[in-house]
Amino acid sequence: MRKKKSKIKKGKVKIPSKLIPAVAGVLVIVFMFFLKIYSSEKPQIGNYKFASEQTLVQLSKNKNLSRIQITISPTLVPTDTPKPTPVQEELDPNAFCLNVPVIYYHHIEPLDQARKDGHAQLTVDSEIFDQQMKYLVDRGYNSISADDLVNALVSHQQIPGKPIVVTIDDGYKDTYQYAFQTAKKYNIKLNLMIPTGLLENEGYMSWSQLKEMVDSGFAYAYDHTWSHYSLPHGGDEKDQMEIMVAKTQLEEHLGKPVKIFSYPYGTYDPRIVNLLKTNGFSAAFTTIPSRYQCDSAIYLLKRFRIGNSSLSAYGIY
Repeated sequence: MRKKKSKIKKGKVKIPSKLIPAVAGVLVIVFMFFLKIYSSEKPQIGNYKFASEQTLVQLSKNKNLSRIQITISPTLVPTDTPKPTPVQEELDPNAFCLNVPVIYYHHIEPLDQARKDGHAQLTVDSEIFDQQMKYLVDRGYNSISADDLVNALVSHQQIPGKPIVVTIDDGYKDTYQYAFQTAKKYNIKLNLMIPTGLLENEGYMSWSQLKEMVDSGFAYAYDHTWSHYSLPHGGDEKDQMEIMVAKTQLEEHLGKPVKIFSYPYGTYDPRIVNLLKTNGFSAAFTTIPSRYQCDSAIYLLKRFRIGNSSLSAYGIY
C-alpha cells in the first residue's frame, strides 16, 4: 500500500504565546552578540557623543569653567581631511625667519594593526618611527618644543644646533604606547596636539597617560580644539567654545599654560586667526609644508606630514 503524503500547509510559522518571551530574549542576545562583533571589528575614530556627554558632566562640576558658555553640538566622525584654506600672507622683507622643520604624525603603531583598525593611511609603522628618530639623533638634530620655537621667533633669537619640532596630532593611545617609548629611548621631545573632548574614548589616550608623558619632560601638550572641529565652518560662539574649553582643560589637568594652537585639518581663516589673538594665543600651526618659520606669520607656522619613508625623502638631511 502506498503511504499518503502528508500535506504541509504553507504560511507563517505560529509560535505558541508561552514561548514568545523566551524567543524574544534569545533574539536580543543574538543581536547584541553580533553588534559587539561588528563594533569591535570597525571601531569608531572617535565617539563624539560620549565625549560631549562626559565633558559636559566634568564642566558642570568645575567652577573655574563656569565662565565659559557651553553649547555642545558634537562634530561628526572625521572622514576625509579638508584641504587647508590658506590666508593670503603678505611677504615682509623685514620678517625674522628661522630654518626649523616642523614634522607631524597621526598614528604610530605596527602597520598590521593599523590595517585591522582601518587607519593605515594615517599611520607610520612604529619600527619605522623608531628608525626615523634614531636618524635625527645620528644626524645631530636637536628636538625642541613648540614653545622653544615660538619664543625664539618672538625674541629674534637663533636656535643652536640643528633644531627640529616633532609633533603628533589627535591624542591617540598609540602615541602613548609606541611614540612615548621611542622618545624616551632617543631623548626626543614630542609636541602633542590634543582634542581634549576625545581623551578617555576608545582609541585615545587617557588624561593620566597624557599627564605622565608631560610630567616626564619628553612631551608637551597644545590646543587642538575640544572635538577636532574644522573651525571655519562654525560661528564665533561655537569656535570660541572649541578653542577655550580645550585650553582650559589642558591647563587644569596638566598645570601648565597653553598658548599655542594647532588647526584641526589645517583649516582656518582670518576670523579664526583673530579669535586666537584675542584669546591669548601666541602662535598656531597649519599643515602647509615648509621648513621656514617667520615671526610675521606666527599664527601660520608651517608643518609637513611624515610617512613611512626615510626622513631624507622629506628633505631632512
